[in-house]
Amino acid sequence: PSHAMASMVAHGQHHAGSLRALGHLLKASSKVTVLKAFNRAFMFRENVGEAPLSAIAADFSITEAEAGHLVEALVEVVKTAVYNSRVGEAMSLIDEDYSDIDARLRGLVEQVLTAQLPDWRDASVMSRPALPKLVEVDWRVDVKTASDQVLRMNVPSVLVDLKVQDQPTNTSEVPSVRSVDFELSKEALSTMLDGLGKIRDQLSGVAGAAQS
Repeated sequence: PSHAMASMVAHGQHHAGSLRALGHLLKASSKVTVLKAFNRAFMFRENVGEAPLSAIAADFSITEAEAGHLVEALVEVVKTAVYNSRVGEAMSLIDEDYSDIDARLRGLVEQVLTAQLPDWRDASVMSRPALPKLVEVDWRVDVKTASDQVLRMNVPSVLVDLKVQDQPTNTSEVPSVRSVDFELSKEALSTMLDGLGKIRDQLSGVAGAAQS
């Protein structure tokens, strides 16, 4: 089997002949309807069961069961194109599984994939899990005037408040900002600043090498 077919089988996602459901695309009233179906497949590629089957069925004048098969086929094609970053891999998968595909349909699918792949790749990168982002730093010096540990009385320390913004998980919601508070002694602060200085120097070195 081709690399595309092998990658789909390895992920347990491909069923022989399942891509024949792409034939329903020829029932679309316009190319816009086909484009919308592909974009819906991309949006629901990780949760196919939540795709709006009734709306898709209405767009193509098919049953909801047929719409479900169509979405599954579209998701296979879209995932293959995005995963391999190549339209050709997706088309090879189609050619193997749907060898007698209508020439007009094949051309239409290839046209949509070529036009949409750059946007899908960008969206996939943006949606990957990422670390929280630092948005604000606040601090103040604190002097302990009472403590169970007598030796620490009247010893200054710094209280640091970091405001960090979590990565968005829903395009309709603003990511939350939370506080991370911690205390540092003078010695711990010196150690941290020394470490941050080394990080700064290393980043400067990397940036300089990239520009040379």
